[in-house]
Amino acid sequence: SSVQVIENQVFALCTSLKSVYIPSSIYYIGKISFLYCNNLSSIYINFSDLASKVFIEMDAFVGLPESTCVIHVPYGCKLLYSTSYYFKNFTHIVEDVSTTVKTINCTCHNTNDGEININLGLPFTYSVIVSGIDYLKSSTSADSCFNLKNLSPGNYTVNITKNELPDYNESYSVTISQPEELSVVKSKINNNSIKYTLRGGSQYYITVNNNMAIYQDSVINLSLIKGLNRIKIFTDKFCQGIYEETINNSDNTSCEIYPNPIHDKFFILVAGEEKSVNVSIVTLIGKILRTQYIQIPSNRKIEMDIADIDNGTYLLQIQGESFQQSVKFVKY
Repeated sequence: SSVQVIENQVFALCTSLKSVYIPSSIYYIGKISFLYCNNLSSIYINFSDLASKVFIEMDAFVGLPESTCVIHVPYGCKLLYSTSYYFKNFTHIVEDVSTTVKTINCTCHNTNDGEININLGLPFTYSVIVSGIDYLKSSTSADSCFNLKNLSPGNYTVNITKNELPDYNESYSVTISQPEELSVVKSKINNNSIKYTLRGGSQYYITVNNNMAIYQDSVINLSLIKGLNRIKIFTDKFCQGIYEETINNSDNTSCEIYPNPIHDKFFILVAGEEKSVNVSIVTLIGKILRTQYIQIPSNRKIEMDIADIDNGTYLLQIQGESFQQSVKFVKY
């Protein structure tokens, strides 16, 4: 509310006044403001600190029906009000359940299953307006709970009014978030270890040749064995993505293929610094079935498909600028 002052005598002798809400924006309550408002049955006060938030004149509440007028105060503040000069003689001081606005974040990326749960506490007729980017929802109800589901990530504003208390207005800003996608940045330290900088999870699962370890840190140094290192990195939420690569840790320029035997597709791992290779598939009697010139990608892994080749045993001949290698494989 924008109201900040309750003037002197403003409600004095007002016998038609039955309920009043004093918002937290008030900083001054004047002399005999509510003098002999004999039919006043409820006062809702939204101060959790009487001493520093508001100045109340000593006679502001003189002449009220202390045995029947109920003073509604914030949760946890009953002792504060019952021992204060202004309200110590009132028979009924009630702690109200505070309005709470809680969010449930989206379970994963692009699931749009976030929630806003509003607990309104008191038995009023509430008007609730929830707004966000490309979203607007309003409702008027006497229910104490108001739940919104299937929300997308973003910032939302919740405005709450009580129809019985025209001056009552509460506004909340809330955010629904979602897990970000798994991010992996790789930097090689030396031939026998590699560093990954990770983002997106609270903990990370890393397998090296099917041996799994769990890491809490976002910067991981992994030791590499000689030969093939099949690495997989993921979080506890698979929808964040899975990072996979195979590193051929070899001291010289050589190639390894997997799987072997091969059904249709297989991979060639090329160590060293070669930029390109010629790959040929040759029968055991020397007949060339296929030859390809291939640029080696940054991960040093070449994918090939031999689904059209008959089952049998063959040689894979790999020719680079500085090496030549033959690998026997079985097609089934």
